Amino acid sequence: MTSRQSPEAFSKQWEQAIGPHKLQCYQLDLKNSQNIGELVANLKQQGIIFDRVVANAAVGADYGTTMPSAEIAKQTMDTNVISTIDFIKQFLPILSPEGRVVVVSSLMGQLTVHS
Repeated sequence: MTSRQSPEAFSKQWEQAIGPHKLQCYQLDLKNSQNIGELVANLKQQGIIFDRVVANAAVGADYGTTMPSAEIAKQTMDTNVISTIDFIKQFLPILSPEGRVVVVSSLMGQLTVHS
C-alpha cells in the first residue's frame, strides 16, 4: 500500500479500522518517477510480486465558476494521466502473469479509511 502519508500513520489508520493486518505500507510520490523506480527495485529485490495494483492517486482543482488556468490543467494532467501511466509501467515487471491493474479515476473511488 502506498500513500502520501507516512507509512506508519497510514498503517495505524488501517489497523484502527480493520484490526491487525499484514499490510505493508510505503510512502510514494506519484509525480516522482525516480521515487517509483526505487520502490519497485526494492520490492523486486525482496521477491515481491503483486496480483493487484491499484492506482487511485489523483488531483483536482476547484474550478468554481471560472475555467482553470493552463498551469492548473497541466498539473492535473501531469498527475492524473502522465504520472499514473509512469506508475503502471514501472509496476508491470512485478505484476504476476494473472495480475490486474485497477485505475480509479474519480473522487468517488477514493480509498479512505473511515472509523
